[in-house]
Amino acid sequence: MPQPRQPDRVSFGEWLGRLGSGAMGWTGWAVIAVITLLVIAVVGYLVGHG
Repeated sequence: MPQPRQPDRVSFGEWLGRLGSGAMGWTGWAVIAVITLLVIAVVGYLVGHG
């Protein structure tokens, strides 16, 4: 049985690919950079105060 397709859900890698190389272009990469920095900051905070 093939999995039913869910057009509303997009895999994270596909979403990143659309942001990076799709219509958004530079803005997509800026968003990815901000998210990455936020993740690094949160992880650093948790490690430092864990």
